[in-house]
Amino acid sequence: MKLSRTLLLPLFIIVGCEPIKSIDNRPTDELAFVRKFRAADSIYSGEKNNIKKAEILEKQRAQLSKFITDTLHAKFNQWQAIVSQIEIYSAPTDYIEITLLITKDADLDPSQKYPDVRNIILSAIIKPQDPLKDKLKELLRDDKVLVTGKFQKTLKDNIVEVRNSLDSEESTFSNPKFDFKIEDITKMK
Repeated sequence: MKLSRTLLLPLFIIVGCEPIKSIDNRPTDELAFVRKFRAADSIYSGEKNNIKKAEILEKQRAQLSKFITDTLHAKFNQWQAIVSQIEIYSAPTDYIEITLLITKDADLDPSQKYPDVRNIILSAIIKPQDPLKDKLKELLRDDKVLVTGKFQKTLKDNIVEVRNSLDSEESTFSNPKFDFKIEDITKMK
């Protein structure tokens, strides 16, 4: 009898506990942005026929571009991102390039060997005399930041182009890259 009580007590404790849920407290427009890319990637990567796949690629690109341009108005405010790299270049002109990652989940998966290959990439160029340079001095790789800015639109069509960061159409939705203009960036505490 005592043995059965000993075995039942842990069972009641385990059954009574609720699973721990991860809360993603990013802005709703950022979460919608990520969900749209997840859905497009799922549709695209699930298709085996190359003709249908090419059609899906163009259709999803157009829908995502429309969402970014029309719904988000090519802007984002206080989106959470992770610093991937900050580089200084001097030829042909001096500039600083910052690359940020928007993850599909709330955090960067530590098991990812190459995180810049499985996340959404934002890339911005800043002139050395820009006041934002002082904020960039405080940032290191893997820092979480809040960033506000505007997606760069194409000159020809005045839309935000959905392009891949690699030389493969396969990464268009799993690893898109966007050029943007930083308006503000703050390290998260």
